[in-house]
Amino acid sequence: MFNLRSFFLSAILITFILGCAKEEPTISVNYTILRQWKPQNISSAFGAEILLHDDLSKSEIIAFIKQIGNRKNPVVIKIYLSRIAYDNQNNNIFDEKYKKGYLLYYIKNNKRGTNEIRWFQEIGKFSHLNGQKTKLSSR
Repeated sequence: MFNLRSFFLSAILITFILGCAKEEPTISVNYTILRQWKPQNISSAFGAEILLHDDLSKSEIIAFIKQIGNRKNPVVIKIYLSRIAYDNQNNNIFDEKYKKGYLLYYIKNNKRGTNEIRWFQEIGKFSHLNGQKTKLSSR
């Protein structure tokens, strides 16, 4: 009987500990990958230029980035809000459409201790973040 009680107490304790583990929220986002590659030709790496179709909050964007880059290293992601901003960057046209549509650059490199979003939107919802960096926790 004592062993059975110990077993149940252990099971309850393990369930409690696992239940308290912080998990990143899963977010469903509509997007298109415009270009994808392996940075530095590393098999575990992920590079992408992404066109977002949804109007997300800052916290939703951060959750989306963590979700994409969670198990990859290194990671390089550029996020655009319009296809024209992506096309304009590739054609070195840095006009108003580019300034509205180029949202951010994300880089993660565990060897260098880098895991941050660099905000680039100059006109629009996130323009107040332009030039700022948001450090993300490494997991």
